[in-house]
Amino acid sequence: MEDIVTTGLADYSNRKMPSFNITDNERFNYFIFSNAYRVIVVCKLSINYQSFYLGFLNPISSEKQYPYPMYVAGNNIVGGTDWPSTLTDSFVFPNNGTGYLRRADGVWRAFDFKYSTSLSPTSVGALYPYDCNNTSLVPNYMETATTDVDFLIIPIMLHTNNPVDMNGMLRGVYWISGTRDIAVEQIVVIDSVQYMVFDSGNTRGNNSYFCIQIENATA
Repeated sequence: MEDIVTTGLADYSNRKMPSFNITDNERFNYFIFSNAYRVIVVCKLSINYQSFYLGFLNPISSEKQYPYPMYVAGNNIVGGTDWPSTLTDSFVFPNNGTGYLRRADGVWRAFDFKYSTSLSPTSVGALYPYDCNNTSLVPNYMETATTDVDFLIIPIMLHTNNPVDMNGMLRGVYWISGTRDIAVEQIVVIDSVQYMVFDSGNTRGNNSYFCIQIENATA
């Protein structure tokens, strides 16, 4: 078991610390997406996809008004159980200490948004549009298209309750419908921009996929 601590941040005392827990006794594929603002890692363990996000969000407000909010989310907590008995599979479904948001006011807020077929927007920290439980949105086919498909993607927004606040959007990460014609590790092209598709764990549900923009790559 490899237990990667996904934080080294100030003012983090007396909290559960997110970590990234994977196997160390078998080969696996991994994908790294990084830029000056954040790093995302997705590991394929058999047919299961584990992922973490570490870094800044796109702020809702003007960048000059507030500092960038930060999101730290893995698949487990430091000192937690070994893989495969982790607390979650992906940073889009944090729970029980696997994901924290640093708000613009400097306060760290835990997110509790465990995957289910009936996610609640009133969770202690939630991610839109997963909390809308969309299960029937389908790709938008262009009438003139013969080979290309336009998929519906939506920015993933983090919001908290008590107080109610829209905190920011994951950088370069989008919700994508899993209703049909989508597969993990598939690269879709939208407006000449490439995105790679992943699932959270091995759920393969209509509301469990996400895609990450492949920067500096165009079709």
